[in-house]
Amino acid sequence: MSQELQNQPDRVEQPLQGEGSASNGAPTAGSEMVAGAQKKVRKVVSEEAISPHPSIWPLALALALVVLLVGSVTQLLVLGLGALLVAIAIIGWGLERR
Repeated sequence: MSQELQNQPDRVEQPLQGEGSASNGAPTAGSEMVAGAQKKVRKVVSEEAISPHPSIWPLALALALVVLLVGSVTQLLVLGLGALLVAIAIIGWGLERR
């Protein structure tokens, strides 16, 4: 492998909106290049920019669901606590910033 390829970070090419190709790469109707028209440039996005970041909220939601299910077979107080924890985990995960 060449030295240039080893030094480049992982990057993903994404087509710009409105580019005339389907998701499988096949051209769509009306996507033929007109003589003299400029070719659209693809925007290069780093893989880190589009991948999800580590989060504690999925684990918190899983543990809250365990408390909720244990509460469904034991006591109403534990069931209520589990429901409250599930709501907090869902809201926390939804409001989390990148």
